[in-house]
Amino acid sequence: MGFFNSFHKHRARLSVPETVATLSEMETFFQNGANWTQNEYHAANGTKCLVGAADHVRISPVDDAKYWLRQAIAESAPEIKSIERFNDSRRSYGEVAAVIARAKQLAASALLPVPAPAAPDALPWPKSPEVVETPLYAPARSRTQRRSLMDWLD
Repeated sequence: MGFFNSFHKHRARLSVPETVATLSEMETFFQNGANWTQNEYHAANGTKCLVGAADHVRISPVDDAKYWLRQAIAESAPEIKSIERFNDSRRSYGEVAAVIARAKQLAASALLPVPAPAAPDALPWPKSPEVVETPLYAPARSRTQRRSLMDWLD
């Protein structure tokens, strides 16, 4: 579930403009509650519930209006786990309108730049190694000089 949630959050941030446009179109579609219904997605008279309206006025295939609606519902009614249950349990359209407005705020806030993490303290420069002067060449030994076993033991 962790991978799916993190993927969905990332995708939701990428689709903010389309999502905000869809949520705005939902507000327009509902006409202050005149086109809102409960207990069915699409009524015969053309009214729709939250899910039906989100599907009906969708601006782009890459919008996440339902994700942000669920987030807004979780803030206002944490005991309700689905958009449908929230829609069907409301007493007035005013509660639905408040959730749509909050979903727009949450989606728009996802566009705010996230502050960059503080830069770590710089590491100190490494100390330069001791420079050992070595001669470019060593004087050659004469062929007559031989090493003895005692030279190796010292």
